[in-house]
Amino acid sequence: MKKIIVATFLLICGFAHSSQSIEGLKAKMDTSETLAQKAHFASSISYSYSKVMPDSGLAYGKRALRWAEEADDVFEAARANSVIGINYMAKAVYPLALEFQTKALKQFIDMDSLGQVAATESNISLIFMNQANYKLAMEHAINALKEYEKLDANEKQGAVLENIGTLFFRQGEYEKTKEYYNRALELYTQENDSAGIARNRGNIGMILTRMGQYAEAWASQVEGLSINRQMGNQRSAAINLANIGMIEARRGNYKKALAYYDSAQAINMSLGAEFNAITTQGNIGGIYMEMSKLPDGKYDLQILNKGISELEESIEKCLALSIGDPAINFYKDLGEAYALKGDYEKALEIFKAREILKDSIHSASNKISLESMAAAHDLTMINRDLQLKERELRIKDLELNESQQRVVLFVMGFIILVLMGLVSIFLLRKARLRNKKLKEINELYAGRIEEQLVSLKKHATVLDEITYMQAHHVREPVATILGMVEHFNLKDPHDPMNIFIIENLSKVAGKLDVAVREVINKKEEV
Repeated sequence: MKKIIVATFLLICGFAHSSQSIEGLKAKMDTSETLAQKAHFASSISYSYSKVMPDSGLAYGKRALRWAEEADDVFEAARANSVIGINYMAKAVYPLALEFQTKALKQFIDMDSLGQVAATESNISLIFMNQANYKLAMEHAINALKEYEKLDANEKQGAVLENIGTLFFRQGEYEKTKEYYNRALELYTQENDSAGIARNRGNIGMILTRMGQYAEAWASQVEGLSINRQMGNQRSAAINLANIGMIEARRGNYKKALAYYDSAQAINMSLGAEFNAITTQGNIGGIYMEMSKLPDGKYDLQILNKGISELEESIEKCLALSIGDPAINFYKDLGEAYALKGDYEKALEIFKAREILKDSIHSASNKISLESMAAAHDLTMINRDLQLKERELRIKDLELNESQQRVVLFVMGFIILVLMGLVSIFLLRKARLRNKKLKEINELYAGRIEEQLVSLKKHATVLDEITYMQAHHVREPVATILGMVEHFNLKDPHDPMNIFIIENLSKVAGKLDVAVREVINKKEEV
């Protein structure tokens, strides 16, 4: 209860701070003389509201769009479309968020506004990430990163690198995740970006939690929480609180975990942060499921039913909003809850649904695609660095020629002039040879890269086919067998459930044998 009161107090303080900024923008909007100026301030108000009251943010965003269109101001119309999309994203209404962000992107591209194009690409990447469409999320993140690199916007690059790291985190690629988070943290530190540093500390804390390093994870989350509270960033503070709750849950401190989750949920509900509210609700359901277990192997039915209710409601919301990744974990907890109640058929049905959803999101082809896109971008950056070095060599050669010409003007005597000419020729030939070798190295690398990309595409095609076969032919019998084996009663061989499992294992194994042979035949094509 104490934590909830503190969280509520901080939320009120943060909202009061935001309200002061919003009221100032409203005053400027009301005194503006042109519709274009009114649209500009209305968009700024909409963006400010997206962090605390997205419904109000939508109202001002739509007002800004109407004024911008009446003023025939394309840039302000694009800004209005973007902030409307941001508010829909805050409400987890992703189809509408994507619709408005896509409109804004087209308008910014037509105006050749690189900074706004990059920001919109980054927003679209986040929408696809929340929907677990990781291929498109990575594609738009790479596009945003390229634009920010052209603009030398280090702070913005850090945010995109952080998002790419989160994409790898969702796929379980923790080494890749740490690489991108560390690159982002380096840029945040250079720019003295406190918000970015705080967010990154929370992200690193999540990795440490997954790796079982709970003390280090707790310290990292608390550091991020402290910075976010000082800045009045309540949305990020709620994420830190939920992550601390996850650490306590993994330690088995369920009451503490529930207190942290409740504090986070109070902030989420007040801010209208739908995505965070759904995931926190599911995590709370998992806590209730664990708390229902009694030492004697029995369970507290009232607490268990409460957990099941929270889990089912959160899964329903996840599926309605196409939020796949959290639903995978909630399915697992829900299946365990029904198994604990003894409803094995319902548990098997849930585990089967979980495996199908998991395969559709975390397939091998998805991981290969993400790594390929990230590697292609890194190779592009390496090639750009080589081109810059070659340009520097050319500049040095030109400077050398100019220096030689100045020397010749001051050199007296035919012999000195001849010697300087010989030296100049020698240096030029050496530089040309060096440039020729550098060009050959570049061509060699380009050829190898092209071969590797062709090979990756071929492997990706076959892996897509194998993934399809696994999802439709292999995973169904495997999920059924796993569910049956998990619920085989070893303590009581005469359990009627055991007879049911044994009678059906042969049939399912036969289906699995046929499916595996098909996969093996297809694998030989790789």
